[in-house]
Amino acid sequence: MIALHIITAACALAVLVRAICLASHLRQGVWPGQTARFAAFSCSVAGLGASAFAVAAGLPHAGEALLASVAGVLMFDRRHIGAPRPDR
Repeated sequence: MIALHIITAACALAVLVRAICLASHLRQGVWPGQTARFAAFSCSVAGLGASAFAVAAGLPHAGEALLASVAGVLMFDRRHIGAPRPDR
């Protein structure tokens, strides 16, 4: 049982680190005319890191929060709509 908790904590740490790395590279300037989408994506990334920690800590409704955050990241990521990148 202890091994499962260690694996869960390691996975949550990986998600949290990735969310922090992703958030540190977000710039609104590369999302022209998509302020609401940028805000929703930013909140989803923040929620992803927070809910991963909550799942590892065993907090109530953490699974639902994680699912909502993942759905938000998938829905609001501009790479999925074929938006042109400024460097191409």
